[in-house]
Amino acid sequence: MKRVAAIVLFSCFALVSSAVDFTALLREKPLTVSYTAEKNINVSFMFTVKNVKESKLDIYLHARYIINADTLNDYLYFGETYTGMIKELYLEAGDSVQAFLYLNNEETAKIENLKGSFSVKAGPGLDLSSTGEVCRFTGTVWKDDQLPLFRIAKADEKNQQLTIDVELTENYEFDKLFMKIKVVSPAQGILLFSKELMVNEEPDIPFRRKTVKIDFPDLEVQKAGSYYVQVFHLMGQSRVNGVESISYRLTDK
Repeated sequence: MKRVAAIVLFSCFALVSSAVDFTALLREKPLTVSYTAEKNINVSFMFTVKNVKESKLDIYLHARYIINADTLNDYLYFGETYTGMIKELYLEAGDSVQAFLYLNNEETAKIENLKGSFSVKAGPGLDLSSTGEVCRFTGTVWKDDQLPLFRIAKADEKNQQLTIDVELTENYEFDKLFMKIKVVSPAQGILLFSKELMVNEEPDIPFRRKTVKIDFPDLEVQKAGSYYVQVFHLMGQSRVNGVESISYRLTDK
């Protein structure tokens, strides 16, 4: 009976975890793990690396995640050793993800004398979290059916302006962000705003965090009552990587 229980436990664990061990990282041949979700879950990609030589080592990696028709890219840096999560993704039932880790050191095709592993594990699913004024996306990935909704309860008659802040990580890889915002106002009814936001105007995309601010000069925010603000992205793919959070704030005019 104990043997049967052990076999069942191992089988359940195998369904939610896969891993690959390595002694070298290569530019042309990636480490690969994959997972197919049978229900809505979060998957965590874990990475462990240790340099078994005494010489100092810098490791740059390109992580690529393919979820159905969407491709997401992260660029990572590690020193001598690292153990921890490098990405968390929300998957719906039936979604499949393949993850690839490529060496990305400049002019280096291979780093040897390593001891490490790359794995994926599944846990309870949560696509986003909200604290009222801030909505955060799991794994900094915004899916087109994730629609942050804010309720703003205004108790005074101050004349104010609504601003939406979009926090982007270093791995947001587009020059623009296309969004639609739906506002339900006690003074103006239902309003729709389409926004084409410039994120980068330089020849190359800089590897740094960014904050995109959206003002609504035509929106009246003075009358007391409940305002509802819902945000959509209108990008060319379902999932957009590198969007950490969306929040709102009111400022006096």
